[in-house]
Amino acid sequence: MIENAIFDVDGVFTNGTFHYNCASKVYKVFGAHDADAIKFLRYNDVKIHAISADKRGFEISNARMADMGIPLKLVPEDERFEFVSSNFALETTFFMGDGLHDAKVLSAVKVGICPSNGCNYAKTAARFVTERHGGNGAVLEAVEWLVANNFLQKTLEDYLDA
Repeated sequence: MIENAIFDVDGVFTNGTFHYNCASKVYKVFGAHDADAIKFLRYNDVKIHAISADKRGFEISNARMADMGIPLKLVPEDERFEFVSSNFALETTFFMGDGLHDAKVLSAVKVGICPSNGCNYAKTAARFVTERHGGNGAVLEAVEWLVANNFLQKTLEDYLDA
């Protein structure tokens, strides 16, 4: 069973687009359905974590993650594998990422999932690639796949009936 879920923020919870004005990065686009996935993971007693390498947009990501009650850590791309393998038991961890540096983590954890708009290297390393893009319900689709493949104990029907 899955005990920990770790999500890269940009490209997974967001569509990967950064909106700049002449002063700085000001917006990121997050999807509406993924918060339901987080609630369902909590219903299954899964501990949820998020990581981002985006220093300039960290406050934006942190605001959204805080809305969902998810702790966010700033982890540079080239330190992702070390961070995950040092802090989590790989055999009980689910990771969702979309980038080049996510591939090593995707292939090392119990279940690695990549959104369909992730890079090819990450998609090849993932156990499952969603049909939905990041920021457009990919996290919810990933959790639905976890349920369908018996990586979570409680079903969506149980959750919806609770």
